[in-house]
Amino acid sequence: EIRLYWESCEFSAGSGEIAAEERTWRRPVAALAKPGGGRRRSGSTAADAGEGAGADSEADDEAASPAVLREPKFRVTSGVPINLLGVSSLTKKQLASILALGELGALRWWAGRWMLDFKFGGEPGLPRSYFDPPYEELGQLVDVLVSVARRTLPKGKPMALIQLIVNYYKDGESSVRAHRHRCRQVCASIGAPRDVEVEGRGTICMQSGDCLSLAGEEHSVPPAARGVKPRMSVCLFYATRGEYNAGAGVLTKGSQQWAHPDDEHAEPGSDAGWAAAEAPLQKPPSHWSPAGKGRQGEGPSAPRDAPPRVWRE
Repeated sequence: EIRLYWESCEFSAGSGEIAAEERTWRRPVAALAKPGGGRRRSGSTAADAGEGAGADSEADDEAASPAVLREPKFRVTSGVPINLLGVSSLTKKQLASILALGELGALRWWAGRWMLDFKFGGEPGLPRSYFDPPYEELGQLVDVLVSVARRTLPKGKPMALIQLIVNYYKDGESSVRAHRHRCRQVCASIGAPRDVEVEGRGTICMQSGDCLSLAGEEHSVPPAARGVKPRMSVCLFYATRGEYNAGAGVLTKGSQQWAHPDDEHAEPGSDAGWAAAEAPLQKPPSHWSPAGKGRQGEGPSAPRDAPPRVWRE
């Protein structure tokens, strides 16, 4: 992956040292094909790209937004859902195609639902072609989520992407206990309506197409009736460049990124290791498995006293 990354870079300087602002990042052709693997590339290179954008990032975002959002000036408030079908060019058909990804065998069981993740290294943005088949349907949705997320950042602060996590809730029995993250997040809900409990906001019924922005608030997805149809949440975790450099991340301690215990790079000191040691393992009901086999585990949830209530730079 490192070799593919450097081979995919363009260098505009003729000779000698290559200045950070003269180095242009392009997506490696083969290195990004599989989800749930290791970090895609070093955070330092992404930092160069982010800081190169610097104070001009907000102006660039505003110029690019009309192609993604119908209402580029709408306000995003933490804990208050907005419907992406009304503010973007996303369609119900596209959301249905994304929901169908939940039945792929690539999703793995963890903490009451099936999960799929894509790890980033602090990039300020992603090309829509980032996702290879069969995940290409995620491209436009993530494009919209990035545009929404930028509206939550302080003026003039460049973005740093951390991770994308797809959660698939097969039915009402699937749930997630209360937890929080030490970074910002925007989550799109697709499929059946589900209640989400958010600290300071109470119970929010998330409809298909709704997007919820959070900045460290504790949240959970309580169990519902067993007959509830499938639901998916696509969650983008991010921070400002300063927050990212200071250690903002998906987990409340240890690594900045969540990793499934089966992944080789899962750290013993991460929340995954903490939860596996402290909480009983859960076994998914056999009728939940999209691939006919289940995984065990307890999710990347936070100790109640670990993080600050709201993450701010």
